[in-house]
Amino acid sequence: MNGQKRFNNMAVREIVKQLAGTEDLLLGEGIVTQQRDSGEQELTRVGAASLPFDTRSPDIRSIKDELLVKVRHYDSTLSMVSDVANATIGELCFTSGLTAGDQQGTWWNVVDATSVTTNGVNILAGSATKSFVKLNSVGLIATTAELADITDPINTVNKAAGLQVFNTSTNKPVWSSGATAGAVWVNSGGTTEHTPV
Repeated sequence: MNGQKRFNNMAVREIVKQLAGTEDLLLGEGIVTQQRDSGEQELTRVGAASLPFDTRSPDIRSIKDELLVKVRHYDSTLSMVSDVANATIGELCFTSGLTAGDQQGTWWNVVDATSVTTNGVNILAGSATKSFVKLNSVGLIATTAELADITDPINTVNKAAGLQVFNTSTNKPVWSSGATAGAVWVNSGGTTEHTPV
């Protein structure tokens, strides 16, 4: 045998492994049918809800959870605050502008209420543990006539203490002194500029 071992019935098999491409993943929702050697077989598509966002997370949140729940949209600050039980600290919230489809609005961040100082301008109290901090307002504008009209949407929709509006008639910003339609608009020094009637 010359010190060699002989193996019988051994075959050399070559395995070629290629990485999966986009076409190999059935992304989306629902079920598709594919033809395979054994016949037609139904395969479930891979949706965002099935893909983990971060395996280090204790609950392994999916990509869908991370992207869709991260930003919450509300028609008003009132509806946002009333939904505080479903909000998670660190999430972003957006409250709409004066009319449906209006791009004007305000971004808020959900924060630990015990770690912030409440004030009427930047923070809305949601609960004993969670509040909403105003990040920015997107260009609410109005004329002097609109600010002085108690029936105008600028005075009747989503008005809140500290709401800032740019007066295009005077080219100066004003702030609401309260949440009611009749709350006066004041300048940066606190002096009344417009009284809705």
